[in-house]
Amino acid sequence: GFLPFIFVAFLALIYNPMLSLAVTKTMSFILLYFVVLHYLFDKLKSNNSHLIDDVVYFGHFVIALGLILLPIFPDLVSYGGIRYNGMLGNPNGIGAHSTLYIPMTAYLFEKRRNISRSYKAFAWSIIFISLLMCSSRNAIFSVTAFMLLYYGLRGNIYIRLVVGLVIMPLSALILLNIDLAQLVYSLGLGQYFRVEEFGSGSGRIFAWQHGLDLIKEHPVIGCGFACEEYYFIVATSRDLWITGHQGGVHNSYLAFIINTGMVGFILYMGFLVKIFAKVRNFHFMLAFLASAAFSAMFESWLFSSLSTFHILFLIMVMQLIADRFIPNFQLRT
Repeated sequence: GFLPFIFVAFLALIYNPMLSLAVTKTMSFILLYFVVLHYLFDKLKSNNSHLIDDVVYFGHFVIALGLILLPIFPDLVSYGGIRYNGMLGNPNGIGAHSTLYIPMTAYLFEKRRNISRSYKAFAWSIIFISLLMCSSRNAIFSVTAFMLLYYGLRGNIYIRLVVGLVIMPLSALILLNIDLAQLVYSLGLGQYFRVEEFGSGSGRIFAWQHGLDLIKEHPVIGCGFACEEYYFIVATSRDLWITGHQGGVHNSYLAFIINTGMVGFILYMGFLVKIFAKVRNFHFMLAFLASAAFSAMFESWLFSSLSTFHILFLIMVMQLIADRFIPNFQLRT
C-alpha cells in the first residue's frame, strides 16, 4: 500500500526546485517505512522485546531533566526566558512530546501491572507540569481529547454512550457557537493562552493560506519533498515574513498535499487506514488517533520523516499492531 505513494512522490520531483535535497528526503521517507517500520514491528511482536518500556522511560527521563535544570539554567530550558520548553528546544516541542508520551505512558501503565504507584504518580506529575508550563494550546487540546476518549471509551456501556452521544456532540456544539477568546478572557487565562494570537494562530493562518496558494500550482501530484521547505524558507513571501511566522506550513495534511498533491495525500492516508485496521485495541487506538490527528493539524511532524514525534507515533502504532501477536503482554522481570 505504500509503494503507490512513493511512486507519486518520485513523479512529483519533476516540479521540484531543490532536486538533490528532495531526493534525499524522499529516500529518508522510504527508509523509515520500509526498514525502520518493519524492524520495529519485528522487535515489538517478540515476547522478549521491551522496546516500549525503554522508549517511555527515556521520555520520562528527558522530561524530568528539563525540570531539574529549570532553576539552575532557566535560559536553557525556556523560550526567551518566558515559556518553558524543557530539553525539546521550543515550547511546541515539549507540547508535541507530551501529546505523544501521555498516550504511551497510559498504555505502558495499563499493561505493566508491576510498576509502582509512586513511580506512576511521579511520571504523571512531571508530564502534566511540563505540559502546563509550556502553555502549548495545541498540546493541551490534543491531550484533553485523548484523556476524554481514553477514560470514556474504556468504561462500561453506559459511560461510552454518554461520551459518544452526549459529551462529544455537546463539546463540538459549544466550540462552534461560543466566542472562545471571550471565554478564555473571562476565565482569567487570556495571557496564558495568548488570546491576542488567536486570529492568526501564531502566524499559522497566513502560513496555511500561503500553503493553499502553493497547492493550486500543482494540485494533483504536488512538487516533491522539500518543495514546501523551499517556498516557505528559501523563497519566503513578504506577506508571510511580516507576520513573524517561522518554519513551514505547520500543518501535516497541507504539507502532504503541497509536496505530493491530492493523489499522494489520499494514498498515504489510505495506507495509514490499512495499518490501523490491524489494531484490535480499538478504544485506545481511537483516543490515540484523535489526539495525534488534532496535533498534526497545527504541526508538520507527521510529514517529517526525521522528526522524533513521527517515529514515536509509528512506535505506538506498531506496538498496538504487535499486541495481536502477544495475547498475554508479559511483565518485565
